[in-house]
Amino acid sequence: MEEPMVKRAITLGGGGPAAGLHIGVLEAIAAADIKPKITFDVWALSCIGAWVGIVYNQFGDEVENKDRAELTYQFFKNGVFRDDESYERFPINTVFGPAWRKQHKASE
Repeated sequence: MEEPMVKRAITLGGGGPAAGLHIGVLEAIAAADIKPKITFDVWALSCIGAWVGIVYNQFGDEVENKDRAELTYQFFKNGVFRDDESYERFPINTVFGPAWRKQHKASE
């Protein structure tokens, strides 16, 4: 009898603040020297998880596996989430995402 083919999948789901969690998971996978583009046969993506998965996987083979999560983080930090000044002008938006600039300064 033939052994069944094993497939591996990763699922990244929704909710804007979850983007940081997804990026953290992808970073941990890379730190463990697991290559997600090779390891996972299926990427199931929805909402913000779809953005993260697409951005993460758009980098070609010239980008080191360990750098993909950082480049994905920079994309979201600099191009998607609002900065602190925008939050001050439109305070209702503070519930939808973190104050990136404040968190980044605290970790330096």
